[in-house]
Amino acid sequence: MKKTLVTIAIATTLAGCQLTPQQETALGALGGAVAGGVIGHQFNHKNGRYVGAVLGALAGGGITYYMTQQQQDLEKVLEKSGISVTRINDSTIKLNIPSDITFAVNKAQLSQGAMNSLSAVANVLNKYKATAIHVLGFTDSTGSDSYNLTLSQKRAESAANFLASRGVVAGRIVATGYGESHTIANNDTEQGRAMNRRAEIYIRAIEKGNEQSAYSPIY
Repeated sequence: MKKTLVTIAIATTLAGCQLTPQQETALGALGGAVAGGVIGHQFNHKNGRYVGAVLGALAGGGITYYMTQQQQDLEKVLEKSGISVTRINDSTIKLNIPSDITFAVNKAQLSQGAMNSLSAVANVLNKYKATAIHVLGFTDSTGSDSYNLTLSQKRAESAANFLASRGVVAGRIVATGYGESHTIANNDTEQGRAMNRRAEIYIRAIEKGNEQSAYSPIY
C-alpha cells in the first residue's frame, strides 16, 4: 500500500482577493498567454480534487512557450548547483535535488547551499506565476517505514516553506512526503541509497479550464 503524507495549501488561501497593483503589473508582463495570477487553491480532502479558484491560467497554445522560457531561466540559475532540470512534458518541469546538497543525514533543515539554490528557484517561480509547485521528499530504505515517511514529509515542508519565505505564494505549493517509495536506485548499495535520499520539485502549468490537473498528485 502506497504511503504518503501531504501538506496542501501551506498558508491561508487567498482565492477571491483583489490583485495588488504589483501583482497586476507582474501579470501584465506575461502577455496574452496568461489571463491572471495564481492566488490560491483549496482541496476536497476526501478525494483530493481542486475546488478553489485560480485568478488566471494559461491558454493551451501558450503553455509550451511559457514553460520553455521558465525552463531556460531555471537551467541558467542552477547551472552549477548540482540540481538537474528536466522537461517532463509540455506543461511540466522537474527539479531533482540530491540529499547531499540539501539535508544532513536524518535532518530536515536545509543546508546553506540548498537555501542559496532554492532562493534562485524562488526568483524564477515568482516570475512565472501561472504554475503549481509540488515539493516531494524521499528517503532510502534504512529506518522504519513510519520514520522515513515522517522525515520525508518534514523535508518536503522545509523546502516548501523556504520557497514561501522567498515570496512564492504559498497557495501554489503542495508538499508531499513519500518515504522510501518511488526509488530511483538500488537500496542495497550506499550509492543507491544516496541517490534515493532526495527532494524533487515539479512545476506544472495551470491550464485555463483544467486548473485542477495542475494540483493532482505526481505519483
